[in-house]
Amino acid sequence: MYIFISTLLLFSLSSSAAPEDREDWLDNFKKTFIENFCEAPEVFNCYSNFSPNCPEDVGAKVIFCSKKIQLPLKIKLGPESGLLGADIGRCVGRELEKTVKKKNAGDPKCKSLL
Repeated sequence: MYIFISTLLLFSLSSSAAPEDREDWLDNFKKTFIENFCEAPEVFNCYSNFSPNCPEDVGAKVIFCSKKIQLPLKIKLGPESGLLGADIGRCVGRELEKTVKKKNAGDPKCKSLL
C-alpha cells in the first residue's frame, strides 16, 4: 500500500520536468503522504494501537526514511521521484510495523497493508 500511495503521489506531484530542490520535494511529498495515509480507514481498521498522532508520527518517519535513503540535492520529477517515493514508502511501512499490531489479520483488505 505504501508503495502504491508513494508512487501515485509522486506522479501527481510531477507536473514539470525541471529538477526540484530536495527540501521542497520532501515537504510536498510528506504533506501529501500524510494526508493520504492518515485518512485511509483501512489503516485504522487493520491495526490496533495505531497512534492518534498519525500526522506527527508518520511525518517523523518520512523524514527519518528520507535521511536513511539519502535523497539527492535535486530530484527530477517523474520516474526518478516515483522510485524515491516508493523507497520512502517501503521504509515508512517497515518502521510502522515495529510499533503497530495487526488486528483483523484474516481480512483480505488487511493482508496487503504493512
